[in-house]
Amino acid sequence: GGGRVRPPPPLLAEIAAGALGGIAKTALFYPLDTLTTRAEVQRQALGAEVQFSRPAAPAPWPRPLELYRGLAVAILCSLPYATVFHTANSLSAGWLSWLLPALVPDALAALSAAAASVAATTIGVPLEFLKHRAQVRAPGFETLASSLARARADPRALYTGFQSTLARNVPYNALHFGLYAAVTRMARALLSGAHSPAIAPFCGALAGALVSFLTQPMDVLNTRRQVGSAGLERTGSVWTSLQLIAKREGPSALFRGWRPRCVLYAVSAAFFFSVYSTVLERWPADW
Repeated sequence: GGGRVRPPPPLLAEIAAGALGGIAKTALFYPLDTLTTRAEVQRQALGAEVQFSRPAAPAPWPRPLELYRGLAVAILCSLPYATVFHTANSLSAGWLSWLLPALVPDALAALSAAAASVAATTIGVPLEFLKHRAQVRAPGFETLASSLARARADPRALYTGFQSTLARNVPYNALHFGLYAAVTRMARALLSGAHSPAIAPFCGALAGALVSFLTQPMDVLNTRRQVGSAGLERTGSVWTSLQLIAKREGPSALFRGWRPRCVLYAVSAAFFFSVYSTVLERWPADW
């Protein structure tokens, strides 16, 4: 029935499903990611430092190949990120099931994903730092080789935005996986338990779009810190930084780029959960 808890998938299956889904969605929908990053910031001058203000004129539409800047480093980091995230997710789910056996599956999925987000931030922050710098064409980050060279020269800089990334990723993944579990359960209940291949993409898209909008202010702040926003990059408090953006540019600035990001997370989540659920369902039982 709808309330029964399915046994957790094997750890290797969890990692493989997450890695395949993550790499595929990154490669397919990366241009939307770049458009989101560029919408969230306003570049006023060449150089690593970026100033933000109300634009005097719309930014020129980027060339097609420019939309793929940073894709190589994103794919390169996808496997270690997926390994850390889904290992932590699987272990957290098992531990929480033992500690709180009465926990409903939706809450279990949310809490496990929140714990996994904390663990995966160690890989995710450097990935996003390099990706964001490439997307805004910061000097020294034009290619994968140059980005890795800059990373070796100043490894501490890779963790710029650590606090804002945590403030975004923990609620994002908790709500995303929790909502996906809840909506999937309700959809299957409405279909009287019948399996439909449309359930995973539909539920993934719904959860992805909603959670993307709710976490947009944190994403704006995180992007700006990582591309080198003067004044915001070194601010210790996430809340103070959000207030500063709203005061300088108006509250709507906190949602700058929400349209491409919502589209990105809707379509990529639909694709991710389709791949993810398919891999888990078809994984050999004896592995």
